[in-house]
Amino acid sequence: MVSAQQFITFQNVLAATSVVWYFTAVYYLELRRQFRFPEYPFASRYPLWRRRMKLYARLQATAPDNVSDRGPEAQEVLLGSLRKVETRTAVLAALWGVALVGLAALSLLQRNWQAGQLLMAALAVWSVPYAARLVLGISQIDQLETHKMMTRSSDDAAAAGLLQDQLIRDLFDKELAFRFSAFGFRALVVLLLALAVLRFAALGDLGALRW
Repeated sequence: MVSAQQFITFQNVLAATSVVWYFTAVYYLELRRQFRFPEYPFASRYPLWRRRMKLYARLQATAPDNVSDRGPEAQEVLLGSLRKVETRTAVLAALWGVALVGLAALSLLQRNWQAGQLLMAALAVWSVPYAARLVLGISQIDQLETHKMMTRSSDDAAAAGLLQDQLIRDLFDKELAFRFSAFGFRALVVLLLALAVLRFAALGDLGALRW
């Protein structure tokens, strides 16, 4: 019978971390491709994202046939989408903070159980890319960023279009970061629940592992 102390070693945790981070990178790149793939070769213009804003705007417009992707209705939908994803991102960031602090606390509490310390530390390390990407996605478009766009064109209409493109890119980045990070958080919750079930099963002599 293999015990947890024998199975959960530093070498095994290090190898598992390499594998987890590799598949994390693959998942992120694939997710990013899915976010952008339908728009190639004109991804920089975000045509499908513009159509999404336009279609949502048609639902609330009094004259749907007059709605355009550059119109005020589409701009209102765009700003509303940004507010929504920013609110959800703030909530998820708080949950990640609680989860990582909890994992660190659990690791410190397992002083007489090296396998437990390694396991909690491994879960925290595995979660770093998901939490870090969410934090990197928390950005704002300030005066410095908008100034770069406004100086590209002296025409107000063209400059307004560039500013809207900037907002769409910001939405793209925030939604990508949120979906990626939310997947990691759900995976962490599932792993913790599975470990809890195995732990209680082992304590009741119902599991195969000897903790």
